[in-house]
Amino acid sequence: MALPPDRTLQMIASSDIGAFGALAFAQPHAWLGRTAELAGDELTMLQIADVLSRVTGQPIHFREMSIEQIRAFDSNLALLSEWLNSEGFQVDIPALRTSYPSMTRLETWLRQTGWEQSGA
Repeated sequence: MALPPDRTLQMIASSDIGAFGALAFAQPHAWLGRTAELAGDELTMLQIADVLSRVTGQPIHFREMSIEQIRAFDSNLALLSEWLNSEGFQVDIPALRTSYPSMTRLETWLRQTGWEQSGA
């Protein structure tokens, strides 16, 4: 990724997107005309590598790539990287947890979707 090691990245599990859709249908009075940005976890690149290492049982190391390397590979990914470095997502995750306390964290998602090495 063309992000510094200490840059955070907000993430959302698709199941949480579905859960918010269900909330909107179940509580239309609370959600009608309202928009909400969604994220269930926010970690730095180094924290993401640590979580991946812990869950998979394999050493995962984050290596920052230059924006030029990313651009040579995929210009759209370069644009996304530039946006993540300048603005990024600004989701108020604690506020979202008041509506849906069981928002999925990266480690939970990895374990639920089969990334866990047996015995890890």
